[in-house]
Amino acid sequence: MSLKRTLALFGLALGLLAGPATPAGAAQPDPIALYGGRLVFDIRRDGETIGSQTLSFQKQNDDVTVNVVTDIDVQMLFVTVYRYRYEATTRWHAGRIQDMTATTNDDGKLSKVTARVDGNETVIEGPAGRFQSPAPVFPGEHWNLDEIRQSALLNSNTGKLDRITVADQGPETIPALEGKRAARRYVYSGDVKLTIWYDAEGRWVGLRFLARDGSTIDYVCRQCGPASKTSPAG
Repeated sequence: MSLKRTLALFGLALGLLAGPATPAGAAQPDPIALYGGRLVFDIRRDGETIGSQTLSFQKQNDDVTVNVVTDIDVQMLFVTVYRYRYEATTRWHAGRIQDMTATTNDDGKLSKVTARVDGNETVIEGPAGRFQSPAPVFPGEHWNLDEIRQSALLNSNTGKLDRITVADQGPETIPALEGKRAARRYVYSGDVKLTIWYDAEGRWVGLRFLARDGSTIDYVCRQCGPASKTSPAG
């Protein structure tokens, strides 16, 4: 199997989640308080660093804007054999997104997915076409712990919905660049399979999934806020 096809699975971790969303008017987590304005991960394939993901946060009154950039550059004998770049901008208000634009350059193959609120529906457009969702959509940017309460995923590369379930598998310690971090493990199953970790304050601190060739993809925390001093809560 080609390396390109293997690494195309990165799109699975960059979708939108739709389902039982945060109620209107509910308190929204403050990413500035959680992460200090930036959240950064190294991306590793079987232990080798091949890229990074950075989330940047801006807050104005009750609005939060999240910018996501994922860069992957795979080299063999100092020659780039695969490039991947993902960029997304999402605007939140009162715990719900108002609009999102995501673009992907998968080694030269371009795609774009958009989502925007229109009255009581969310209009989604992408390679799979245009459709409307009666429920609010929830972006799978992972920084917001409410993500684990969702039940379906809209892939931000294809625009298609994937069904998921999330299981709480309890606390454990995971690696980070500054040392070990206490976290709680959640496992996604269904159309998408991955493992994600949050600390006791609800910070996203790790991610793992298997590529089609069996290699392990890890997001290892480089900058994700201060380490929690308490045990991860369920």
